[in-house]
Amino acid sequence: MCLARHCEARGEEGYGGDHQAEMRYALVRGALEQARAEGRVWTPVIDMLVKRGIWESVRNADTNNNEKIPDPEELADGLIEWIREQTDPKELLRLLEFESWQVHQRLAVHATALDEFLITNVSRITPTALPEIANNPRIDAKGRSRLAFECWAHISNVWEISPLSRVSREWIGRRH
Repeated sequence: MCLARHCEARGEEGYGGDHQAEMRYALVRGALEQARAEGRVWTPVIDMLVKRGIWESVRNADTNNNEKIPDPEELADGLIEWIREQTDPKELLRLLEFESWQVHQRLAVHATALDEFLITNVSRITPTALPEIANNPRIDAKGRSRLAFECWAHISNVWEISPLSRVSREWIGRRH
């Protein structure tokens, strides 16, 4: 049953306000407790709450809850040691199951095991990670070649969907 119908069934006035804030806090708090109980830093539930903006809404809310909710970036920093320890890029691919840019950015910056497949997937899922991958000192020549291709592909895609792309191409094509 959705939260709105649940409130109606209980005869509560309205859906939102304090009640909704309490529900969001309970979701975030529960996700943190579950992750800690499992000895994990980032979980699919945490990822969903961060990706959908629920995590930040709880952090920014003026509530009476005493426990500080960590910043998603601080939470994702907990992955850095594990990322650095991985020697097989296939192990790092598991992090791409998460959708939050915070996880992908940590992967791009701190991965010691980068291969073409990992570079391709990180850059296509989170194009904003391209500069971080480029600055990763552990990237080899084949990786840099793949990265250059991914940058070109991203720029080409942006160029094609731009409403001014036809006009821009015509202007660039003119001889001045």
